[in-house]
Amino acid sequence: VFAGGVEYFSGQSLPLLGIALGWIGTYQLSVETFPTAVTVTGSGLVIACGRLGAIVAPYAFEYFEGGWRHFYIFMGLCAAMASLLSTIALRHEKGQDDQQEKSCA
Repeated sequence: VFAGGVEYFSGQSLPLLGIALGWIGTYQLSVETFPTAVTVTGSGLVIACGRLGAIVAPYAFEYFEGGWRHFYIFMGLCAAMASLLSTIALRHEKGQDDQQEKSCA
């Protein structure tokens, strides 16, 4: 009886822990990658967009008549679009890193 409870709570908690640690890693990566002024602005923008998404998501779910299936397809498309736009926007060359290090020194 006890082992079943541990498995249940582990199965419920570990995915959430993984998501939380993923966000911590994302925030830390943004801090290490960009200069301080850009990091502060970018982090604030990301947090604001996340809050906006948390507000809009329930209404978006209610808008879709197909229920969960259409909602998850839409969310997957949004995630793919964000990934693509991030990849395009964050391209930079090694020369830019060297130039930033020289200007900071």
